[in-house]
Amino acid sequence: MALFDFQSYVQELREKVKDGTIEMWYPSILDSITEDTKFEDLPVYKEYISQFDVASTFKDSGIIGIKVPSGLEKDFDYTLLLQLVAASFSNDYELRLNSDSKFVDLMITAKSGLQKLEASQIIRLFEIYIYEQLNLEGLRMELKEEEIECFDEEFDNEFYDDFELKRQDKISEFNKMVLQLKEQPKNHRENAVIDDKPDELQ
Repeated sequence: MALFDFQSYVQELREKVKDGTIEMWYPSILDSITEDTKFEDLPVYKEYISQFDVASTFKDSGIIGIKVPSGLEKDFDYTLLLQLVAASFSNDYELRLNSDSKFVDLMITAKSGLQKLEASQIIRLFEIYIYEQLNLEGLRMELKEEEIECFDEEFDNEFYDDFELKRQDKISEFNKMVLQLKEQPKNHRENAVIDDKPDELQ
């Protein structure tokens, strides 16, 4: 059973928005999520995050996938996590070939790879990235549907275009990173095992 539950997190967001603990650009986006909705059913996933094609990322490369924490191999949707990391506007990441030649280390910060994180830290990553994507999708919806009073229509259109260009840049960055991985000789492997944990996840 997956340790991160999307429905439970959405309910938590609703409660935090209601009591003012957090703010969202477009809180009504939460109202469109029913009890049967999966994150993959949302427009933000279908129109943007799904374009980070993890399923075919390592096809014909001899690489199995990303290195995950021992004992937690079946506890999280790591494909979705990689997509969320790659789609994020708020962080840098790296994909490094692991020294065992079969896996890639997902380096979310300069200090630590995914494989060194604990379950609670991975849950927190899902929360951070899904909140970010829901919030940004809310902003995108607001820009599409409403005119912002203090700006003219030309400015609004430029802002929306910049937003879409940022998305395309993130997709291109991911595809370029994957291509560079595939082009590296199979006998060249970089050991990326780091002992430190990111301070912000402790």
